[in-house]
Amino acid sequence: MPSFILQFSIHDGVSLLHPLQMFVGSFEPDDGNAIYNFQVDVQNAINQFKSSGVTNLLIDVTNNNGGDICLGLFLHQYLAGTKFGFSGFQTTSRANPLAQKILESEITQGLNSSLTRYSADNWLFLNGTQMPINFAYNRPSLPYRVNGHKDPTSQRFLDLCPDANVAMPADPPIDLNNVVIIGNGNCASICATFTTLMFERHQTKIATFGGFPNKPIEYKGMAGAEVLEWFDLDSEIKTAGLKDDPLAPPDLLVSANMRHNWRSAYSFIDEKLPIAYVSEPSQFRFPYTVDTYNNPQNVWTFVEGQFFG
Repeated sequence: MPSFILQFSIHDGVSLLHPLQMFVGSFEPDDGNAIYNFQVDVQNAINQFKSSGVTNLLIDVTNNNGGDICLGLFLHQYLAGTKFGFSGFQTTSRANPLAQKILESEITQGLNSSLTRYSADNWLFLNGTQMPINFAYNRPSLPYRVNGHKDPTSQRFLDLCPDANVAMPADPPIDLNNVVIIGNGNCASICATFTTLMFERHQTKIATFGGFPNKPIEYKGMAGAEVLEWFDLDSEIKTAGLKDDPLAPPDLLVSANMRHNWRSAYSFIDEKLPIAYVSEPSQFRFPYTVDTYNNPQNVWTFVEGQFFG
């Protein structure tokens, strides 16, 4: 039973090094062409191994730091098929007083998703329809507590992603029972979201390598729904005309950056919990050996033998 190796790393773009191997640089596109190329490469790869009689799929997400949300959701949708329905999670954004002021200012100015991240037309209602730009989805805020502290959130909504550039399969192109995800626990952002979707929605097998012996390890790292850099937040505040608001942070006086988990995605296992707070250890745990350490090809061969004989 032939297997296809689909690897997500953090380096260069897509390349075919072997008829049954495809390396994808990351979920982070360099430009709009990279988004198109990612989708086309996934389609071409799936078509290739279907025509070659491939029945097993290994997806390597070792050291994947994430990237574009919609690319991760695209990959899940392509593997699950369109009959599966919506491919993502219910999410919320932060709804503290400053966040509410930002959104209200942008509504007053008539700003839309082409200029801002907060604008309501970035999102879908839970029924799948797009929010109008004048909808204040974070007011009133909903009460939520994390580790005993108040963390007001918006109402729940869904990601709005552009239509795929390729024809999407209606049914899974590969039996999802024959899919194994490989990683080392360093899988963050949309990588964590993608692997969680595969595990929670399809019970996909996940094999994790490394970690301290006899200590637990999660198959994913930071699992938010959307992280904003300092520049993103600062730009949003200034666009809203709130830089001098008492709640707004001052300019950074040093060459530095910060990252802010602005949105949370909620688990399908427990819909009250963001996936960042759900412990999901890998079902299958393997130590690195002299043969497999820093040798992806040997890791893939080992996993293929373990799961597919």
